[in-house]
Amino acid sequence: MYSTNQVQDTTNSSFRNRFHGTPSYWQSSGSRRFAADTKLKFNSYEQHGKAIFAVTLSTYLSSEKIARSDWMRKFWERDFLYRMTEHLPYALKNKLDYDYVIERSDEGHWHYHGVLAMPKDAADRIWKDGALKPQLDRDLRGLRQKGDHRKFAVNSFVIEPIREGLTVEDWISYMTKTRDFISSAEW
Repeated sequence: MYSTNQVQDTTNSSFRNRFHGTPSYWQSSGSRRFAADTKLKFNSYEQHGKAIFAVTLSTYLSSEKIARSDWMRKFWERDFLYRMTEHLPYALKNKLDYDYVIERSDEGHWHYHGVLAMPKDAADRIWKDGALKPQLDRDLRGLRQKGDHRKFAVNSFVIEPIREGLTVEDWISYMTKTRDFISSAEW
């Protein structure tokens, strides 16, 4: 089994080095192993007292070419995670770990399902009194417009702690419910 330190020390891109993400040695196992590996990793985080958040980012993107391109990965890492970490104190910015999938909805639109793990101190900067902090909510609403370096907009988003009565495994099973998804491990 992989220790938390091994997971934290292994990354595969310069920007991704800011976060922990899915290490490159998990990539070779492909999407079939993604769910099992992600469940193990995030269950470990939960047992060690980290806060776990479920993420859904919806888009109107219907182009499979763009969904399978580097644009979608760059959006998660450069736009979404950047905005999340800007609300954290410097000492906590590198303490965020994540995994995600990009899935096609029944309507043919690609969207993200993800999971974030962070120290409880960081979670209080993101979520308080049963809602996203207003400053973060406002920041993420800025993604509703396409950008010069973003070929799609995020029309809605949900970021919340794993709901009461559900487990990390339940959320990850939901994330990988279809075979028509692209996992973060594929990049």
